[in-house]
Amino acid sequence: MEVSELIGRTVMDVHQHAPMNSMEGWLDEGDVWLTLNGGTVVGVPFALEGEVHVRTIPPEAGSIFPAQRAVRRGYRRCWMFWNPFTEKTELDISELRGQRIVDVITVSDERYAYITLGSGSLISMNSVAPHGTGAAGVELVRTLRELEERWGGDVQRLSQRTR
Repeated sequence: MEVSELIGRTVMDVHQHAPMNSMEGWLDEGDVWLTLNGGTVVGVPFALEGEVHVRTIPPEAGSIFPAQRAVRRGYRRCWMFWNPFTEKTELDISELRGQRIVDVITVSDERYAYITLGSGSLISMNSVAPHGTGAAGVELVRTLRELEERWGGDVQRLSQRTR
């Protein structure tokens, strides 16, 4: 499946597996699977062009949608560094589940892409993060403005490339 084929699809579920096992002695690993309408399961794309890997959800992966545990992950500026955070939030599952994908955005050649939903929320993933921070796995961003503030407005959109 091409990245451009994600546009118009609907996110039905998001799974992640982010064990707190240290890789290389100081990094945690995480992986994310998106279930789309029709039952297709894909990974988060790395770029605006090319293939999105069609995948199978492993048994150890869990949905991020349990009703009582809405979680938000992101970064806060602390002095000169961006520190990851994880906090419970009032994020309504309807902001993610059942939302159409309207765009795919990249902020760097070294990060996974952000999938923009009709609600304005964005989904991405961190494949590795410092051990014990809880930042490996799903990354949720509430608004495009929040993402642009974090990255200085330097975003590239699939929708602008395909015009």
